[in-house]
Amino acid sequence: MKSIKSFWTLLALVLTLGLASSRAHAAPFDQAFIDAMTPHHQSALVMAEMALTQAKLPEVKRLARGIIRDQKKEIAQMQAWRKAWYPKAAAPMNHGSMAGMNHGAMNHGDREMSGDKMTMPGEMMGLPMKGEMDMGKLRRAKGRDFDRLFLQMMIPHHAGAVVMAQEALNVTARPQIRKMSHAVIASQAREIGLMQGILDRRF
Repeated sequence: MKSIKSFWTLLALVLTLGLASSRAHAAPFDQAFIDAMTPHHQSALVMAEMALTQAKLPEVKRLARGIIRDQKKEIAQMQAWRKAWYPKAAAPMNHGSMAGMNHGAMNHGDREMSGDKMTMPGEMMGLPMKGEMDMGKLRRAKGRDFDRLFLQMMIPHHAGAVVMAQEALNVTARPQIRKMSHAVIASQAREIGLMQGILDRRF
Protein backbone atom coordinates (compact mmCIF):
# COMPACT_ATOMS: atom_id res chain seq x y z
CA MET A 1 0.00 0.00 0.00
CA LYS A 2 2.85 2.37 0.84
CA SER A 3 4.38 1.91 -2.61
CA ILE A 4 1.05 2.65 -4.30
CA LYS A 5 0.64 5.88 -2.28
CA SER A 6 4.19 6.90 -3.18
CA PHE A 7 3.41 6.26 -6.83
CA TRP A 8 0.37 8.51 -6.70
CA THR A 9 2.46 11.26 -5.11
CA LEU A 10 4.90 10.99 -8.03
CA LEU A 11 2.03 10.96 -10.51
CA ALA A 12 0.63 14.17 -9.05
CA LEU A 13 4.04 15.81 -9.43
CA VAL A 14 4.36 14.70 -13.05
CA LEU A 15 0.88 16.03 -13.88
CA THR A 16 1.80 19.36 -12.30
CA LEU A 17 5.00 19.58 -14.36
CA GLY A 18 2.99 18.84 -17.48
CA LEU A 19 1.06 22.10 -17.12
CA ALA A 20 4.10 23.95 -18.41
CA SER A 21 3.74 22.43 -21.89
CA SER A 22 3.20 24.72 -24.89
CA ARG A 23 0.68 24.32 -27.69
CA ALA A 24 3.36 25.65 -30.05
CA HIS A 25 4.59 22.08 -30.53
CA ALA A 26 1.15 20.55 -31.07
CA ALA A 27 1.73 19.26 -34.60
CA PRO A 28 4.82 17.10 -33.91
CA PHE A 29 3.39 16.26 -30.50
CA ASP A 30 0.30 14.65 -32.04
CA GLN A 31 2.41 12.17 -33.97
CA ALA A 32 4.60 11.54 -30.92
CA PHE A 33 1.48 10.93 -28.84
CA ILE A 34 0.17 8.35 -31.32
CA ASP A 35 3.57 6.68 -31.61
CA ALA A 36 3.90 6.43 -27.82
CA MET A 37 0.33 5.62 -26.79
CA THR A 38 -0.18 2.92 -29.42
CA PRO A 39 2.57 0.57 -28.14
CA HIS A 40 1.69 1.49 -24.57
CA HIS A 41 -1.84 0.21 -25.24
CA GLN A 42 -0.44 -2.84 -27.03
CA SER A 43 1.62 -3.76 -23.98
CA ALA A 44 -1.55 -3.55 -21.87
CA LEU A 45 -3.20 -6.00 -24.30
CA VAL A 46 -0.32 -8.44 -23.82
CA MET A 47 -0.81 -8.34 -20.06
CA ALA A 48 -4.60 -8.53 -20.28
CA GLU A 49 -4.48 -11.49 -22.66
CA MET A 50 -2.31 -13.32 -20.13
CA ALA A 51 -4.95 -12.65 -17.49
CA LEU A 52 -7.66 -14.39 -19.53
CA THR A 53 -5.88 -17.74 -19.07
CA GLN A 54 -3.71 -17.26 -15.97
CA ALA A 55 -5.82 -15.23 -13.53
CA LYS A 56 -7.87 -16.91 -10.83
CA LEU A 57 -10.15 -14.12 -9.62
CA PRO A 58 -13.20 -13.53 -11.85
CA GLU A 59 -12.99 -9.78 -11.29
CA VAL A 60 -9.45 -9.76 -12.69
CA LYS A 61 -10.58 -11.65 -15.79
CA ARG A 62 -13.52 -9.27 -16.18
CA LEU A 63 -11.18 -6.29 -15.91
CA ALA A 64 -8.87 -7.84 -18.51
CA ARG A 65 -11.73 -8.32 -20.97
CA GLY A 66 -12.65 -4.65 -20.60
CA ILE A 67 -9.06 -3.54 -21.16
CA ILE A 68 -8.84 -5.63 -24.33
CA ARG A 69 -12.17 -4.35 -25.66
CA ASP A 70 -11.47 -0.67 -25.03
CA GLN A 71 -7.82 -0.50 -25.94
CA LYS A 72 -8.17 -2.47 -29.18
CA LYS A 73 -10.64 0.17 -30.34
CA GLU A 74 -8.30 3.00 -29.35
CA ILE A 75 -5.33 1.36 -31.06
CA ALA A 76 -7.29 1.01 -34.30
CA GLN A 77 -8.35 4.65 -34.09
CA MET A 78 -4.81 5.90 -33.48
CA GLN A 79 -3.45 3.82 -36.35
CA ALA A 80 -6.11 5.29 -38.65
CA TRP A 81 -5.21 8.83 -37.53
CA ARG A 82 -1.53 8.26 -38.20
CA LYS A 83 -2.25 7.00 -41.69
CA ALA A 84 -4.58 9.93 -42.44
CA TRP A 85 -2.60 12.74 -40.79
CA TYR A 86 1.00 11.65 -41.42
CA PRO A 87 0.94 9.62 -44.66
CA LYS A 88 4.54 10.58 -45.51
CA ALA A 89 5.94 10.08 -42.03
CA ALA A 90 8.50 7.35 -41.50
CA ALA A 91 7.13 4.19 -39.99
CA PRO A 92 7.37 4.17 -36.20
CA MET A 93 10.08 2.12 -34.56
CA ASN A 94 9.29 -1.46 -33.69
CA HIS A 95 6.88 -1.91 -30.82
CA GLY A 96 9.54 -2.94 -28.35
CA SER A 97 11.98 -0.09 -28.84
CA MET A 98 9.40 2.63 -29.54
CA ALA A 99 8.25 2.71 -25.97
CA GLY A 100 11.20 0.90 -24.45
CA MET A 101 9.17 -2.22 -23.81
CA ASN A 102 10.02 -5.90 -24.25
CA HIS A 103 7.54 -8.59 -23.41
CA GLY A 104 8.99 -12.05 -23.42
CA ALA A 105 9.20 -13.95 -26.73
CA MET A 106 5.52 -13.58 -27.54
CA ASN A 107 3.62 -12.93 -30.75
CA HIS A 108 0.20 -11.36 -30.26
CA GLY A 109 -1.11 -10.59 -33.73
CA ASP A 110 0.97 -7.65 -34.92
CA ARG A 111 2.67 -7.32 -31.54
CA GLU A 112 5.86 -9.40 -31.77
CA MET A 113 8.00 -8.85 -28.72
CA SER A 114 11.02 -10.46 -27.11
CA GLY A 115 12.70 -10.29 -23.73
CA ASP A 116 11.32 -10.30 -20.20
CA LYS A 117 11.27 -6.65 -19.16
CA MET A 118 8.81 -3.87 -19.81
CA THR A 119 10.46 -0.51 -19.29
CA MET A 120 8.69 2.82 -19.13
CA PRO A 121 11.27 5.12 -20.71
CA GLY A 122 12.68 8.17 -19.01
CA GLU A 123 11.66 10.46 -21.85
CA MET A 124 8.30 9.24 -23.18
CA MET A 125 6.83 12.31 -24.90
CA GLY A 126 9.28 14.45 -22.90
CA LEU A 127 7.81 13.34 -19.56
CA PRO A 128 9.97 12.12 -16.65
CA MET A 129 8.48 8.61 -16.59
CA LYS A 130 10.73 5.77 -15.50
CA GLY A 131 10.38 2.24 -14.20
CA GLU A 132 10.64 -1.38 -15.19
CA MET A 133 8.20 -4.27 -14.86
CA ASP A 134 9.14 -7.94 -15.11
CA MET A 135 6.94 -9.47 -17.81
CA GLY A 136 8.77 -12.79 -17.54
CA LYS A 137 7.78 -13.05 -13.89
CA LEU A 138 4.17 -12.23 -14.77
CA ARG A 139 4.15 -14.82 -17.53
CA ARG A 140 5.38 -17.50 -15.11
CA ALA A 141 2.92 -16.63 -12.33
CA LYS A 142 -0.28 -18.60 -11.80
CA GLY A 143 -3.53 -18.19 -9.87
CA ARG A 144 -3.57 -15.67 -7.04
CA ASP A 145 0.13 -14.93 -7.48
CA PHE A 146 -0.64 -13.87 -11.04
CA ASP A 147 -3.63 -11.79 -9.91
CA ARG A 148 -1.59 -9.85 -7.38
CA LEU A 149 1.35 -9.25 -9.73
CA PHE A 150 -0.94 -8.31 -12.63
CA LEU A 151 -2.68 -5.68 -10.53
CA GLN A 152 0.59 -4.32 -9.13
CA MET A 153 1.94 -3.95 -12.66
CA MET A 154 -1.19 -2.70 -14.40
CA ILE A 155 -1.87 0.10 -11.89
CA PRO A 156 1.33 2.04 -12.72
CA HIS A 157 0.96 1.09 -16.38
CA HIS A 158 -2.51 2.67 -16.43
CA ALA A 159 -1.21 5.67 -14.50
CA GLY A 160 1.42 6.15 -17.20
CA ALA A 161 -1.35 6.34 -19.81
CA VAL A 162 -3.15 8.91 -17.65
CA VAL A 163 0.02 11.03 -17.54
CA MET A 164 0.37 10.83 -21.33
CA ALA A 165 -3.29 11.69 -21.90
CA GLN A 166 -3.09 14.65 -19.51
CA GLU A 167 -0.06 15.93 -21.38
CA ALA A 168 -2.03 15.67 -24.63
CA LEU A 169 -4.76 17.85 -23.13
CA ASN A 170 -2.10 20.38 -22.18
CA VAL A 171 -0.64 20.50 -25.69
CA THR A 172 -2.84 19.39 -28.57
CA ALA A 173 -5.62 21.33 -30.26
CA ARG A 174 -6.91 18.35 -32.26
CA PRO A 175 -10.43 17.56 -31.04
CA GLN A 176 -10.01 13.86 -31.85
CA ILE A 177 -6.96 13.47 -29.61
CA ARG A 178 -8.51 15.60 -26.90
CA LYS A 179 -11.64 13.43 -26.92
CA MET A 180 -9.60 10.23 -26.70
CA SER A 181 -7.42 11.70 -23.96
CA HIS A 182 -10.47 12.53 -21.86
CA ALA A 183 -11.72 8.97 -22.40
CA VAL A 184 -8.36 7.44 -21.46
CA ILE A 185 -8.17 9.49 -18.27
CA ALA A 186 -11.73 8.62 -17.25
CA SER A 187 -11.60 4.91 -18.05
CA GLN A 188 -8.12 4.17 -16.79
CA ALA A 189 -8.51 6.21 -13.60
CA ARG A 190 -11.70 4.23 -12.94
CA GLU A 191 -9.87 0.95 -13.58
CA ILE A 192 -7.02 2.01 -11.30
CA GLY A 193 -9.60 2.44 -8.55
CA LEU A 194 -11.06 -0.99 -9.29
CA MET A 195 -7.63 -2.63 -9.25
CA GLN A 196 -6.61 -0.95 -6.01
CA GLY A 197 -9.90 -2.10 -4.50
CA ILE A 198 -9.21 -5.70 -5.50
CA LEU A 199 -5.73 -5.52 -3.98
CA ASP A 200 -7.13 -4.07 -0.75
CA ARG A 201 -9.90 -6.67 -0.44
CA ARG A 202 -8.12 -9.78 -1.65
CA PHE A 203 -4.47 -9.29 -0.71
